[in-house]
Amino acid sequence: MPASRKITRRPRAGSSPGPVHYQDVLDRFLASKDSANTREQYRRQVHDFFDRVGLTDVTAIDGDTIIAYNESLLAARAAHEAGEGGMAPDTIRARIYSVRSFLRFCYAYGLTPHMPPERVSEFLTLPGRRELTQKDILDREEADDLLRAAWHIPRDRGIILLLLQSGLRVSELAALRRGDIYEAGGRFWLEVNRGKGDKQREVEIPGSAYGVINAWREESAQGRGDDDPLFPSRKGGFLGRMQIYRLVREYALRAGIGRAISPHNLRHTYANQQRLLGERLEVLALQLGHAQIETTRRYTQPARLRVRTPVRDWLADPEADAVPAGTLTDEETL
Repeated sequence: MPASRKITRRPRAGSSPGPVHYQDVLDRFLASKDSANTREQYRRQVHDFFDRVGLTDVTAIDGDTIIAYNESLLAARAAHEAGEGGMAPDTIRARIYSVRSFLRFCYAYGLTPHMPPERVSEFLTLPGRRELTQKDILDREEADDLLRAAWHIPRDRGIILLLLQSGLRVSELAALRRGDIYEAGGRFWLEVNRGKGDKQREVEIPGSAYGVINAWREESAQGRGDDDPLFPSRKGGFLGRMQIYRLVREYALRAGIGRAISPHNLRHTYANQQRLLGERLEVLALQLGHAQIETTRRYTQPARLRVRTPVRDWLADPEADAVPAGTLTDEETL
């Protein structure tokens, strides 16, 4: 890798910067991101961009580069739709957002003066956002089955219950410390200090959930303080996100739930059940840590479908043996 090159200012009009390795720019770009998870996501996705287009020099990026990247993503989406691996539309959206943000940073520093953000966007095909459906959430029976499957392991019981009763992101749950759960004013709270973008918020949980989590905290108290993980790994450190994903998936299989379930499905389940119970969108947005209420509205799409009047069977015939007027008989259709 070439020696690091300091990015100081935009070149004068008419001047052209020399070759700049993307890693030098990426390091400066990542320094502006607060969250470790966000930095890792951007790092991975920007590396993927340069691998796909076969470049290392930021200043060599042009329209053909972006078109080649777009074609690579389209091929990955086609492979996914054919069941041959590839990438799902939501994954492609995330990658495009990351790359556009990075290239906007490059443009601001004059490294790609011929590639303004609007031109980059023109060359990229952004997949539509998938609407949530009923299969993205658990019903009450499935949630009960999932909890029963994990109930014999106190730590895992607490993890599943808290995901269902708080709507936390998996990274937020993984980062919880023993001192982050508390009672105040006769109500029960989680202090989320490491939310998306390292934002802090208070999340209320039901007293029943607090009782289960607090029992686990007391049971596992020996040698542990408030700054230790609430749900430690076997080695005593913080659980990783993928460890929790595997844990949820395993208990879903044991519970006999006939589709893939992730921690995010439990977050969606919480949001929809709260909406069905009458919680206001703006309150739910605060609970979930959404910056935009439209995100909360999208999360609760299944709840909106559930509360509307059931569709009417307009073909239902009170006289079962009667043939509706204008209907062809079997003989007539042959």
